[in-house]
Amino acid sequence: MNIERATKHDAEALSILMMRVEQSGMMMANPGERQLTTAQMERLIERLQSPTSALFVAKDEEVIGYLMVQQENMARTRHRASSIDCDWRR
Repeated sequence: MNIERATKHDAEALSILMMRVEQSGMMMANPGERQLTTAQMERLIERLQSPTSALFVAKDEEVIGYLMVQQENMARTRHRASSIDCDWRR
């Protein structure tokens, strides 16, 4: 398994994975609530390519997991970051 920063080439597989994960009912979005197109995922990947955020993918021949890290925006909490991680195989 390799872990690397997500690129636009991962957009389609990553959007499918996120929708699969949300079907578990254990994520913030309800099953079927969020419909991510490949174009929307490409924009999200681009937005998260900054010094204060990142989107990583785990690959084992295909995208099997992801980790999203975003820095807080408020001045008092700017030193913190929140993360979402998922391994589809669990």
